[in-house]
Amino acid sequence: MPFGLANAPATFERFMERAMRGILGKFVHVYLDDILIVSETWELHVDHLRAVFERIRMAGLKLKPSKCQLVAQNIKFLGHILAPDGLKKDEEKVRAMREFQCQRIRSSSVASSDSSAIIGNSSEASH
Repeated sequence: MPFGLANAPATFERFMERAMRGILGKFVHVYLDDILIVSETWELHVDHLRAVFERIRMAGLKLKPSKCQLVAQNIKFLGHILAPDGLKKDEEKVRAMREFQCQRIRSSSVASSDSSAIIGNSSEASH
């Protein structure tokens, strides 16, 4: 699919949902070009991998091995970490948000103190 098209992400999402029809939401979850396969046992996981790989092949898609993470216990997905014991926050994302909020608060307090100094000076000049 050519890039630069306004609806390319939505179109590709629908394409992936069609390719995974019947197994989507059961053991496969798709978000754009991310495919998450969740299984209870190793044997099921092998079967699930085969089913997903077959659908990818039938759809005419190819996987880039360097972008694939297979048989992982903890996976970063959409700002969270999926682990055997449940969903966790990705601390890197939390830290980034805290740092961003601190910077925003500092910059807005500097801006308001600068504007009050300007307003204060202009009111003195008008008297």
